Amino acid sequence: MVGGNGTVGEQGSFWADPQSLDLIRIESQADEIPPCLPLMEMTLNVNYARTRIGEYGVLLAQDAGLHMWKTTGEENYNHLEYTHCRAFSAQSAIRFDSGPQGAAEPLSPDRPKIVSEAGGAGEAVPPFLPIALLLMAPITDRDAVGTLIEARVSGDVVRKGKIVVPDGSLVRGRIRRLERYKAAEFVVGLEFTEVEVNGGSHRFYADLIRMDRRPGIRPTLSEPIVVRSAGGYQNTSQTITLHELPGVASFFVSGKTFTVPSGFRMVWRTRGLVR
Repeated sequence: MVGGNGTVGEQGSFWADPQSLDLIRIESQADEIPPCLPLMEMTLNVNYARTRIGEYGVLLAQDAGLHMWKTTGEENYNHLEYTHCRAFSAQSAIRFDSGPQGAAEPLSPDRPKIVSEAGGAGEAVPPFLPIALLLMAPITDRDAVGTLIEARVSGDVVRKGKIVVPDGSLVRGRIRRLERYKAAEFVVGLEFTEVEVNGGSHRFYADLIRMDRRPGIRPTLSEPIVVRSAGGYQNTSQTITLHELPGVASFFVSGKTFTVPSGFRMVWRTRGLVR
């Protein structure tokens, strides 16, 4: 393995939204690479978008790509996706009285606990439950990545005979992805992150398992191709499947413009926690 240590320069560019002035993308390239490094070229691209964390819409990195070409001819590419980002906070108090401390209130078995990377805790919808959602407002090709979206829970969500998410509960999220795939095809990604239950906000972490059958809306895309064989060329087709991201629903929508209508129904299954 050929390696080395050294300091490189950096140059690049950035894009911003002309209306909101939000940062959209940063591109940087390594410059003035010293001869001691077995590196010909390196680029780093980071895309940003608005996401909802609690009651706030904040600008965060959405994905990043690091591309490296070495002098040995080796090429490396790393791609990172950021989903379901969360805010963590802590409160502290100083007391000078010598009174007895109150005993900690035990957690009810019906209230699942999230243990975060930072050691905090919060409420979560229990895992492995199907939840049907209905979009409250249409999504169109004129929307932007980061646009906040809302849905309503359709039907009570029951676990062990008890309702854990009542019918009509509000679910919030954002448009995670919206880009043109071809002249008459779009790729849309939706990410729901929280649900209101009994006046409190709970974490919503789930995967799409099915959705309404509507003309032009489908999870995969079949497109014609021409392949060469021993007998010459023949027409066939290939299926394009979108890369799956945890907690994100990605699908194709046909048309030079499109509208995913309000009331569009999706069924999700909540995920278990990864510890």
